[in-house]
Amino acid sequence: MPTPDYDGIHAVVSSIISDAQRRLFHSLLLAMRNGELPSINIIWRWAICPRCEGSGGTSDHFGVISSDELGEWSDEFRDAYARGDFDQPCQRCEGSGKVQVIDETCLEPAHLDHIAEYHRQAAVAAAEYRAEALLGC
Repeated sequence: MPTPDYDGIHAVVSSIISDAQRRLFHSLLLAMRNGELPSINIIWRWAICPRCEGSGGTSDHFGVISSDELGEWSDEFRDAYARGDFDQPCQRCEGSGKVQVIDETCLEPAHLDHIAEYHRQAAVAAAEYRAEALLGC
């Protein structure tokens, strides 16, 4: 896969990068372009997909199944469900069981500080969103 160069910043373009990692990556790129951070090569590493935990499939489409509902299923159907016979490919990792994440061990302290602040601001925004939802906003 070609590695584009953004003003000295090398980036891997992949469809197996979560939206959260993509937003973080763009935040780092913007800070480097604006001179807020020194330009470096962003290195990606493979990690186990947090959504399917590496299985490549998920039964999320069933929603939450109560113990009462599970008790109504036949033993054969319950065993097939437990084996993953009805799983669909995980949308986050496209069924591979792995995703690409920024390798933070290759970053400089300034970049790690930027990431920590990014996550802090994201947590505040998420808390505000949840609070507004509870108020009916």
